[in-house]
Amino acid sequence: MRTPASLVITVAVAAAATVGVGAQSRQTIRPAIPAYDEGAVEVLPLQGSLFLIAGTGANVTVQNSDEGFLLVDSSSAEAAPKILEALRTIAPDKPIRLIISTSTDEGRTSGNAVLSESGRNIFAGVGGGNGREPSRLEGAPIIAHENALLRMSGLSGEPERLPYGVRPHDTFFGEKKSFFYGG
Repeated sequence: MRTPASLVITVAVAAAATVGVGAQSRQTIRPAIPAYDEGAVEVLPLQGSLFLIAGTGANVTVQNSDEGFLLVDSSSAEAAPKILEALRTIAPDKPIRLIISTSTDEGRTSGNAVLSESGRNIFAGVGGGNGREPSRLEGAPIIAHENALLRMSGLSGEPERLPYGVRPHDTFFGEKKSFFYGG
């Protein structure tokens, strides 16, 4: 048995109209979105000690622990001061302890230098200063895959990323790196 074409068209139009009405009603109850294009940032609590700093070009995920903050991505250099302000609303006196870069994209990593320099290295007391070991980074270490360092340093055929501080300080070469933080 064939369905008349006019019935199919009528059902399709009715379905489209219903979807349109539903979309309009959802838009009216949605809260106002901050003016991200104007540089506004927003701290969104996710769960427990996890937060999201949104609106900085690239979202920054934050874990707040007794040791300080762990950041996943750092957004842009222009957004770094606003990210620091947002972190102070979470916990005013805690330092950034670790930054994990998930990409080599400038929108996710160009804030690395500023945020790393404003942080403190939890491993800073180990080594250095006696001539036998290299000195340790005073700011928060940046962790990324080895390929990120190769790309950012210009060793994989891409242009070198400057300043030097945006590059990772600690790398890994396998599929994953396991470590514990904040617990």
